[in-house]
Amino acid sequence: MTLHDDLFPTDVSYGSVGGPGFYTNLITTDSGVDEAVARWSRPRRSYDVSYGIKNYTQLQTVRNHYNARLGCQNTFPYKDPLDFSTNTAATPKHYTNSAAVPPSNADALLGVGDGTTTTFQLRKPYASGSQTVYAPIAIVKTGTTVVSLDLVNQASGWSVNLLTGLITFTSPPGAGVVVRAGCEFYIKLRYGKDVDRVLPLRCDDFSTGSLPSIPLIEDIDGSTIDEDRLPMGGGRKAFSASISIAQSEGVSWELVPASSGLTVTVEAAADMPSGGPHYALYNAGADSLTLKGSATTIGTLAAGAYVRLDIWKVGGSKTWKGMYV
Repeated sequence: MTLHDDLFPTDVSYGSVGGPGFYTNLITTDSGVDEAVARWSRPRRSYDVSYGIKNYTQLQTVRNHYNARLGCQNTFPYKDPLDFSTNTAATPKHYTNSAAVPPSNADALLGVGDGTTTTFQLRKPYASGSQTVYAPIAIVKTGTTVVSLDLVNQASGWSVNLLTGLITFTSPPGAGVVVRAGCEFYIKLRYGKDVDRVLPLRCDDFSTGSLPSIPLIEDIDGSTIDEDRLPMGGGRKAFSASISIAQSEGVSWELVPASSGLTVTVEAAADMPSGGPHYALYNAGADSLTLKGSATTIGTLAAGAYVRLDIWKVGGSKTWKGMYV
């Protein structure tokens, strides 16, 4: 997909319905206990913007925007009036205005310097109680980014990529230096598959029209796989050292080891619900791999082989079982 620099009409998004969601498999065991298997490691946003269309002009604007994106083939920036700033004190404003409370350079922890790393990802924290979930920021609003090192404002010495949310320092922050930043941002969306074949325009009378439903879906890169493109989540991992895979990253993986003797480690069997499949792994490399569940060896995955990993419960104990192809 290509990101089109064409902001979705803010006067329409201001009246939309939607927000974050997760993809979690809830499995009820024979004893009646619910066990949760997370497929996504971060929230993914979706919206229905049909509620924001109030007149014929807005209807025409949305139709033009849809046609220019070629349906769901390309992405675009979208302003969520309830989630557009890293500053959690920012309140909804009229769609033509910016935040009532501007971003602060202390809003979000981006990382800790090591004297080598120069690039840090802008992100939005969502905190409640002792838990904090971060969502990376894909599109940054021009002129809103503020940065601090150990809470000392940095007016220069860095640059921000507005289309990736990556901050790059001229010199790497020193070891132990806390990097924080804030900004206003847009969400990268695409039109949902439900309207890719037809946008359901309706003429209500001689001067007005409506759209029953216009789904918009967040397009996610990197840390969370788009489930519409890869069933069950996952992706491709090329590696030259042993790695670990968490199910929150996804289920289906094409593994490409650079050499022999490498190990792929998944969760301990005791931490997983019975059944499956919990992983579908394909070795696309030239060397075999060792599969482990924490410290316990599951088996060997030969070059060119595929395995489906399930959890069996035998004698009260859980164990990984592989069905190899």
